[in-house]
Amino acid sequence: MSKSLDREKARKVPEILAQVICAAAVLCIGEIVCAPFILAMASNTGIALVPWSCIASMLAVFFCYTVGFALFWAIDYVSVQIRKSLRARLAPVIFGLGGFIAYAAWGYFVIPAIFNSLLAGIDAEPLSISQRLAVGFNCAVLGFIAWFVAKIVAPRFSERLALVIVTGVITLILAALGVFYMVMMFTYIAHA
Repeated sequence: MSKSLDREKARKVPEILAQVICAAAVLCIGEIVCAPFILAMASNTGIALVPWSCIASMLAVFFCYTVGFALFWAIDYVSVQIRKSLRARLAPVIFGLGGFIAYAAWGYFVIPAIFNSLLAGIDAEPLSISQRLAVGFNCAVLGFIAWFVAKIVAPRFSERLALVIVTGVITLILAALGVFYMVMMFTYIAHA
């Protein structure tokens, strides 16, 4: 009996890793859906939708697999301090608020900086402060959704090793495509 329990535990992914992979997947979907919104802010740029959506997905994956681990750990520590009766109901909201704040900052500072560097390379107008605020707010909403969903589905998601691996690989492929497109775009800009 204990051998079957050991095998079940061995095939389970740590919950924080499952949360991070889930959040990365949700953010990738959100960035792909919202890519036209960001491209519409900069008119007549010639930046294609697919390369930009891959670059935005890459930035989301980098955020999740670096800052996201620390953020999930910190929020988990804070949520443990809450009374047990409230923890189950409030934990997804607390995680969502953490994602809201952190990804809003990432969306205000990092994503527009990369986008503006592409715009500067093709002599286009950079995003204005109000446009950067719109991108930051959009990212805040995506961060809330991603962290909220990750907290809710992580216990069951972590038990499905194959699904976690496939989801993680897909996010890494999107990130690799983003790196490829970013290198190609900046190489083109440098030689133009």
